[in-house]
Amino acid sequence: MPSGRALRLDFTVLEGHRFAAHAIEAGELLTSWGSGFGRATRRINEGSYVVNATMLHSLEMRRVPFELPPRVNFEDFITPYTFSEADVRVGDQVGRLAASEVPSGTATFWGFLRPGGRGSGTRNFVAVIPTTSRTSALARLSAKALRERLSSESGSLVGSLSGVEPIEHTEAGGDATVEPTNLDLVIRVLAGLAVHCNVGAVVVLSRGDEALSCDRLEAAMREQGYPLDHVPHAFVTVGSAGVSSAIEQVVAAGEPLARAASLAVRTERPASELCVALQCGGSDAFSGVSGNPLAGAVARELIRRGGSAVLAETDELIGAESWVLSKVRSAAVARRFVEMVSEFRERLGWHSQTVEANPSVGNNYRGLYNIALKSLGAATKKPADVRLDDVIEYGQRVAAEGDEEGSGRGGSSRGGYIFMNSPGNDIESIAGQVAAGCNIIFFTTGNGSITNFPLVPTCKIVTNTGRFSRLAADMDVNAGAYLDGTPMETLTDQVLRLTLAVSSGRGTAGERTGRSQVSIWRAWPQTSAEGYAAAAAAPEPTGAAISLAPLLPRLARAPGEAPAALPGALTAADPDAKPSASGASAAGPSFSALRSSGPPGTTAWVADRIALVLPTSLCSGQVAQLVVDRLNDRLARERASGSATAAGSASKAVSGGPASPDPADEALPSPPLSPAAPAAAAPSLARHVTRFVALPHTEGCGSSGPMAEYFASMAGHLLHPGVWRGALLEHGCEKLHNDEMRAAVRAAGRSEDDFGWVSVQLDGGIEAVSAKIEKWFEGQCAEEQLATDALGSGAAPLDETAPALLSTAVLAVATAGPVALPAASLLCQAIRQAVINGGSVVVPETSELLEAPCFQDMLEGEGQKLAPTIAFGQRVLGCGEAWDTPGKGGPDRLAGAASREDVVDGVLRPAGAGLHIMACPTTDWAETLTGLVSCGSQAVIAHARRPVTGHPVVPVFVMASSREECADADAVVGESEAVATPEALLGTVCSVLSRTLQPVASRTGNTGWQITRGKFCVSV
Repeated sequence: MPSGRALRLDFTVLEGHRFAAHAIEAGELLTSWGSGFGRATRRINEGSYVVNATMLHSLEMRRVPFELPPRVNFEDFITPYTFSEADVRVGDQVGRLAASEVPSGTATFWGFLRPGGRGSGTRNFVAVIPTTSRTSALARLSAKALRERLSSESGSLVGSLSGVEPIEHTEAGGDATVEPTNLDLVIRVLAGLAVHCNVGAVVVLSRGDEALSCDRLEAAMREQGYPLDHVPHAFVTVGSAGVSSAIEQVVAAGEPLARAASLAVRTERPASELCVALQCGGSDAFSGVSGNPLAGAVARELIRRGGSAVLAETDELIGAESWVLSKVRSAAVARRFVEMVSEFRERLGWHSQTVEANPSVGNNYRGLYNIALKSLGAATKKPADVRLDDVIEYGQRVAAEGDEEGSGRGGSSRGGYIFMNSPGNDIESIAGQVAAGCNIIFFTTGNGSITNFPLVPTCKIVTNTGRFSRLAADMDVNAGAYLDGTPMETLTDQVLRLTLAVSSGRGTAGERTGRSQVSIWRAWPQTSAEGYAAAAAAPEPTGAAISLAPLLPRLARAPGEAPAALPGALTAADPDAKPSASGASAAGPSFSALRSSGPPGTTAWVADRIALVLPTSLCSGQVAQLVVDRLNDRLARERASGSATAAGSASKAVSGGPASPDPADEALPSPPLSPAAPAAAAPSLARHVTRFVALPHTEGCGSSGPMAEYFASMAGHLLHPGVWRGALLEHGCEKLHNDEMRAAVRAAGRSEDDFGWVSVQLDGGIEAVSAKIEKWFEGQCAEEQLATDALGSGAAPLDETAPALLSTAVLAVATAGPVALPAASLLCQAIRQAVINGGSVVVPETSELLEAPCFQDMLEGEGQKLAPTIAFGQRVLGCGEAWDTPGKGGPDRLAGAASREDVVDGVLRPAGAGLHIMACPTTDWAETLTGLVSCGSQAVIAHARRPVTGHPVVPVFVMASSREECADADAVVGESEAVATPEALLGTVCSVLSRTLQPVASRTGNTGWQITRGKFCVSV
């Protein structure tokens, strides 16, 4: 204690957590930085661990290896803020330094001056921007092709280009006839990114039939005064063109613009042209002591030089309003801030959520018990003497230095300290700040967030020395030095000089990884509390398959037309029937399956053997992709060499490991690896794995509400028949982390020992987890090879195949747009044959096929109601597949529908074989595919009236009624032999499952994966 008095603690207290320095009576207020964050629910004795319910739950979930207090001793409290104009403190901004007062080397940086009031760029990128999620994958592929076209033989880009970046995002890709709730925000962000000072040239891409097309975006930009004519640009509408043709259109439009942009040169620019985004993520109890004050102090120095700073994350300032508004430009500015807070609370209320849902488990674990404490720390990014100059909407532009038109160019006041409305979700918030014009990002983190945004460099500021040492290779600044004794003034000067160097072109730790991600403030599903109540009252699916009529489907008929004569009935399959050499039998067609060893002692015959790296949240997604890219490179080398041993490590030399222990991390030991390969020689991955797949997404943190769709999507892919082995990769500080997924795995009847568990923050950073994941998969290969050798077989597992009935593989049928009668009839007859043969078929409730008369004709009884039979992503069993595995928990514990509120045990018992309609709270194509594959589908048959993406785990075979509508269709109804009859269609599906026919989407990499927010989740 500061007084020198010793205290005896009643329990082990984690670093950053609180204990009572003196006795606190029941009802007394607990304070931090002079503001209340809780009230004692009972007497808290001197030396007692101060705990609330949320923190105890978080520590229990993280399985800390020491005893915790048995009950809470305080409840959350936020000091209420009441706005009064009489109390508004209007003041002057900190004084701008005269030229003679600016310390040497801190007045300028070297940047790219842009015309039209766009400011000066710290980088020179070519941006490829999709208007909606429908073309995000195409933007990624186009950017890659353009990058290759602009690269020299050594791999470096021409001229001064910093890179070619696709702005992949998840928004506005649903039903084009329904305007997304966040459309104005999407327009502002995409428009702001297109004219950003770090963009030397931009290509905007759309199909033309989306809710937001190129034409609509361009019109909005011109109407709102964006300086579009001052950036080399092209709007490319590719229509129904195939992937290759669309890519070539983008490259043809973008290459001359990019080459012109590559001629730009850096010139010396004043620091007044810097606009810093102030952001924090993975915060801890020291964020408000070291990291955030340091970021705020450097922002203050930039403002004194005429620059700007943008604070954001509305819900992370609730409870700290008095600090934020302690000095403002005007009463109107203060009033608008309070209004934005009120509007944010109201939006959460529409979804039955509150701001208390914001803190993540990582925040709790490292001492931020609730939103009050988190907000009080976050607010310290604004120094006490700095004035709040303005309040702007999400993505609204801040006028650049020298822009005399100011708000006429979509901006707010010129320069100063500005607040932007946004959720606390880091990535969503940053997208708005960059669209507003920020050309450098300060990202404060206590846990060690490794996320990066494209186009703009991110300086990572770590709050404590222990975590900085553990993640040194992935971080930029150790603000923990302040806690160790370095004066704040010294650190401020150092980071200011680093800021100018980075703005002049020095790479940050994040840029060196070559990975970044984008997420725009996601659409909110509800617009009123009444809408939420109605959605919550909807009945849960029963899990019972749809009953089919005893005869084959009627011939295609138009609405109102009388049914045609019926052919004879199809005989039900003999469950013991064996496929013939030709692949046909009385039990239906078959495909060539691969042997897959599942849990100990089990074997399955499946269509693929994928090694999956599954990120638990948005923040570990790009790391997962980086690891998988390296592992797939290793696979390619092994196959090219024909060697049975590894052709070289997929990971680089491990760096950034723990130089010194982080005390909080010692309570979270990293799980041991599974048995590894012998040290003498790494096993060949190519003998065991068809390919490695990562599934980056935008969920797992930064949202609040029931998480049924999240867990269904995650568990459904991790436990998918085509996934041979899966490793889960957590960031470390997110809401939904490895321990949450362990609980979900156990609820699904599997042992957590069947999977790999890796943590970016706990295992020491990107290179360390890359090596650990590779080693885990090597161990799995070695273990399987030993089991194979023990059976006397020297064959590689990938060489072991056998015919399997199509009925053992769950199929999905999806449609994009109306289905013409011939195609509808073909699909219905194929569905019926698959089901009568004993198989399972899943159709989403949003499919237009359900409206076809021939679909209704399949059903038993007149007018059978077509309500969903299974929940989104609920597992469906194939023919002969059992669920009650001895020793794995059995179905009794899982029987019944999971509560929407239960995010741990919310794993539904699998539905039995047959025809099912899946509940689908989304019209986004990629999200719909995620649900269908989560059900266990091993192939998707799609009918599309427009180009669609595939799925990274399972093949999507696309049919079309016209090549003009979907140039990349795998078959055209009425023209292609592959879909000439229902039997031909099912035979074609067998070829796809046998890996002898690869759909166009899989072959071109035009695939996407995204988790839906459902009807209830909202950004926080």
